[in-house]
Amino acid sequence: SGTAGNNTNDNPSVETFDNTSELDDENAPSIQPILNQTNKHRVNQTNLQRAWDVSQRSTREDWDEWMRRFAVQLLREAPSPALRATAGLAHAYPPLARELFSAAFVCCWMELSEQYRSNLVQSLEIAFSADVSPEILQTLLNLAEFMEHDGVEGGLPIDIAVLADLALKCRAYAKALHYKEREHGMGRGGHCVEA
Repeated sequence: SGTAGNNTNDNPSVETFDNTSELDDENAPSIQPILNQTNKHRVNQTNLQRAWDVSQRSTREDWDEWMRRFAVQLLREAPSPALRATAGLAHAYPPLARELFSAAFVCCWMELSEQYRSNLVQSLEIAFSADVSPEILQTLLNLAEFMEHDGVEGGLPIDIAVLADLALKCRAYAKALHYKEREHGMGRGGHCVEA
């Protein structure tokens, strides 16, 4: 506990606390335990791979469960302590997991090895072509956009033509136009989008 004194500014009702006189360098508490608490969590790539595995998925209900489990597992494995702290609540309240999906995905993506990234992309491509709900497609399209704008080098490595077609399927016409423009800018041409 420090000594209270009036601040020298124009507002005498604001008090400041000065406890520096009570601490000397020898007895000062170490900041090292605090730094260790903020260290990043190591992503368990095998646990994540089990969550993103798309084998045994056929119905829309299967895909909805896949997305729910995958989103919660991303939060559990996220290197960010703040995201990890939300995993329990997101398990109980699935809209939170959907809301934090892109942030958790990118956090985990940055920690994955190339082999795991490639496997994850294959699973996402299967999900894109499966009979999934429009909500899942929209979540995955939002992820692609998030990674593109969040400065993740190369964005989500899914073919732009696939993303454009998915955006059309979801009636996300602005996104479809964006991807068609990117496709055209890359010299791939592509076909015209009709309204």
